[in-house]
Amino acid sequence: VTEAIPNIKRELYVALVLDRKSASPIFIASQEGGMGIEELAHSQPDKIKKLQVNVHNGVDEAAAIKFAEELGFQDARAESVAGVLKNLYNLAKSKDCTMVEINPMVELEDGTVLCIDAKLSFDDNAQFRQDDVWQEKDEASEDAKELAAEKAGLGAYISLDGNVG
Repeated sequence: VTEAIPNIKRELYVALVLDRKSASPIFIASQEGGMGIEELAHSQPDKIKKLQVNVHNGVDEAAAIKFAEELGFQDARAESVAGVLKNLYNLAKSKDCTMVEINPMVELEDGTVLCIDAKLSFDDNAQFRQDDVWQEKDEASEDAKELAAEKAGLGAYISLDGNVG
């Protein structure tokens, strides 16, 4: 479903991913929404903001507000965005997400903040806890070889390019 959103002031990129270095969740965000985040991280790494999340305590309110301020939000809007971050973390934790990506998050001219599009990835090892999520799996968007490996009980299949020998 496509719906036109009028009066967009700016677009941002926000994602919650698992940071392998710290073995904890981390928000990464940029005011340069709509751009390829990988390209931006390479060409202008200072434009990427990060917020580490303590897995035992969840999203710290003060840190989330400061993070929102780093993204250009002020006062009540910063508090509102902090609430969105907490909700995204709670969603990721409750559904065993390995990534929650919002691209774009938009701020409208009137200050309203909306998450326009989202992409979620789930921990394959949590399938037994997330039956409702896995029932929604779109096999048409999956790699056929990976699906065959999964159905054969092989766990993970990784397709590689090139030749052996």
